[in-house]
Amino acid sequence: MIEKITRVMVADDHQILREGIVSLLADEQGLLVVGGAANGQEAIDRVPVYRPDVLLLDIVMPVMGGIEAARWIRDKHPQTEIVILTAHHNETYQRQAFDAGARGYLTKECSSEDLMVAIRHAARGDYFLSGAAGRDLVAEYVS
Repeated sequence: MIEKITRVMVADDHQILREGIVSLLADEQGLLVVGGAANGQEAIDRVPVYRPDVLLLDIVMPVMGGIEAARWIRDKHPQTEIVILTAHHNETYQRQAFDAGARGYLTKECSSEDLMVAIRHAARGDYFLSGAAGRDLVAEYVS
């Protein structure tokens, strides 16, 4: 059986982070990085060109943030699943991300294993929260 290749795009305003994620994903079987973007507007412009299955998207970026870009991309390109990868432990951002159509929410403190799991879950149309993000969201509802 031939494994489907998951096409991944990385949108983050920090070049070193984009390069690091590309390097990390390069060795992962079944994943192919097809492009990158430095802000939300570039992500919107490049999704139709690169046609990623999964877009890793930061929230706070210049020109246009990730939440606004996520809404636009999910509306115009619903086949592209979105995983938020951010430095922010913030329940408001988490809610906004999922309201905008994200399939995953990870903090940049996550493990590389969690990142791979989130990408694979999103590619299948499933949801994923990293440990810290999941605990924060659950704590909000339990308290």
